[in-house]
Amino acid sequence: MGIFRRTAKNAPSEDDPAQFLQELLTQVGTVKQAIGDLELSLRSVRDDALREEEAAHRAYGEAEGALCDGDESRARECLRTRGRHSERAERLHEQSRFYEQKIADLRVALDSLREHVDDYRADKRVAESRLSAAVARLALEKAKTALSAADARGLEVVRDKAREAEALADLHADIDEELAQLEASVRKRDGIN
Repeated sequence: MGIFRRTAKNAPSEDDPAQFLQELLTQVGTVKQAIGDLELSLRSVRDDALREEEAAHRAYGEAEGALCDGDESRARECLRTRGRHSERAERLHEQSRFYEQKIADLRVALDSLREHVDDYRADKRVAESRLSAAVARLALEKAKTALSAADARGLEVVRDKAREAEALADLHADIDEELAQLEASVRKRDGIN
């Protein structure tokens, strides 16, 4: 698998904010685990270096004892042993410094990653709040538009009904008046008072 495929596979998906945040938190956990592993290795290397220093110190003491006993060949062998232990101790101290630097670098990276997670969470909250406010505003505007349209239609319907009622009332009044005139003319014609 090529590096670009691995990167694409391991890159957080920004399409789904919840998944993106979960992947960021997983990466934080991975970095924390790596720091823990390095600290464990560092302790082991430091312990090994301490044992090598102690062995070198013992070999030096044995060399001094051999010199006191007059055994120069044994003293030389003890000093060579001391040199090997000292060299191993120095290599282990170099490893220790390497681990310490890597741990420090990872802690800085972890702090940076945590800041990015916190920034992402804050940005997500702001975006969600803005979205909620926009959705509420849209719902309010739709409601206003619907109310305005309903008011206009409802008011027009009421006005139409009022005009119809007024027209019917005028018609009934005209009919009543014409009926009264007709009755009066029939009475007049028939001579009824």
